[in-house]
Amino acid sequence: MAVHNAAIAGYEDTVRVILGADSMVDLNTPTFQTKETLAHLAVKNGHKNMFNILQAFGADLRIKDANGRSLSDVASDTGWAREIAARTAEYFAKIPGDARRSDLILPPRTVHGSVSAQRQSVNESSTTTTALGKSNKTKGKRGIKGAPKEETMIVAAAVAADSAIDTKRVLMRLLQSAGFEINESMESECPAVVEGKLRKLTMACFTRLRDASNSADDKADDVHNACELMKDMEDLVASYSKPSSLNAARFHFRVVVCSEAVHVIHMMQKLNRVDHAAIAVPAITSVLELCNTSAAYAEFVIGTAKLCVSVDRKSQAREILDVLEKRLLKIPFAERKPSEYRDLVQAYSTARDSMGLGQTSSRKTFGRLEWYLTNTMEQYELLLGLDRVAGRPFYFECRLTAEASDLDVARLMFGISIVPDLEDVVVFGTDRRVIYAGASKADVASTREILFTVAHHANIVLDDRSVQSCTTSIHFGDFVFLNNGILRNVSAA
Repeated sequence: MAVHNAAIAGYEDTVRVILGADSMVDLNTPTFQTKETLAHLAVKNGHKNMFNILQAFGADLRIKDANGRSLSDVASDTGWAREIAARTAEYFAKIPGDARRSDLILPPRTVHGSVSAQRQSVNESSTTTTALGKSNKTKGKRGIKGAPKEETMIVAAAVAADSAIDTKRVLMRLLQSAGFEINESMESECPAVVEGKLRKLTMACFTRLRDASNSADDKADDVHNACELMKDMEDLVASYSKPSSLNAARFHFRVVVCSEAVHVIHMMQKLNRVDHAAIAVPAITSVLELCNTSAAYAEFVIGTAKLCVSVDRKSQAREILDVLEKRLLKIPFAERKPSEYRDLVQAYSTARDSMGLGQTSSRKTFGRLEWYLTNTMEQYELLLGLDRVAGRPFYFECRLTAEASDLDVARLMFGISIVPDLEDVVVFGTDRRVIYAGASKADVASTREILFTVAHHANIVLDDRSVQSCTTSIHFGDFVFLNNGILRNVSAA
């Protein structure tokens, strides 16, 4: 590359211009055969000012060449070599954690652009070779066949090498988030070894958090490390699962991110299922909140599933989506915040369907979630009112008389709105219907009497024939409200 030639020659201004114009894409890109970065070339050729410029641009001082030599190893001046070694050590010791983590992995667009440029360069060379061969078909057919194959092998080798480096950088970033101290020796380790360290560290951390025999004070480091790992993992998934990034990010990037995210999701699920007083303490609250079913957690799982599908791992996508579905079904009715819960179910089902996995995992679960999948009413607030009374064991309903006007309905709704005990009463103006659900018969009876009193003071006449004082179900459209949820009314179908 031109910038590498300029670094060898010591052309400082040229290097500045090229790096600035290319947004520093080539700053840490090594040469193909010797794996020397710009920093290696500057040090190897004794260009101290050039090295200082590259360091100011943010050159990675940890990268080694093809022979495993660090920057200090290629310096011919012993004194300068010691100075470079000291700078490298300082690089590890003083750079803030967030900066170091971000330096361990290039943005998808930068990586994609760098490799695309490399491929384009090789492909152009290959195309030129092929074109020259075609002009002389009778003299060099064997040479024509050999040239493209050689170039293809070079491209494959380059991509494989880049894939291993990029994969390891993702793993090292996550290792550092999990509290592992990154050192220079890890640069020579293969991705499988680094991944093994990350998995072992993650499992040990979450195992200690689940252990009720350990005191909360002894888990302080694990709480911090687990939170940092989950947040960093969520950030990576959010970044790479966006439609633009999903199409632009290289395959191996998506593979490593989705693989580690799936593992973290399973660790979070195991911790979330622990039901012990020793775990539910303030010292561990921050971890438990991240593991709870929330919009952020659902987004993390859905994003991970999208990545899995993008790398032909539908079975893993289905596996973690089923985990999310079971969580949604297990949330007690009393703990479901109507608007949030409906949005979660719709986001989950829509995403799942877009991946070709169906709206839900089975027909049975579809029946339990069907009410929430679409907004069946134009008045969203009334719909949320019905969501709020779902799952209660006893119901009461009545209607206003046919002669009641819209003004009568408005007066009744106003009277209900100013009485706190009638907060969960739902009034439908179109069919003059009033519905309430309670936790007990006494609750329903008490609310019913208060409602009748409000209607009497507002001079609203209720239809006595429509009153259902206390029932175990009510029907609304094609659905029936029961103590175990809102299901489609099969008998009416």
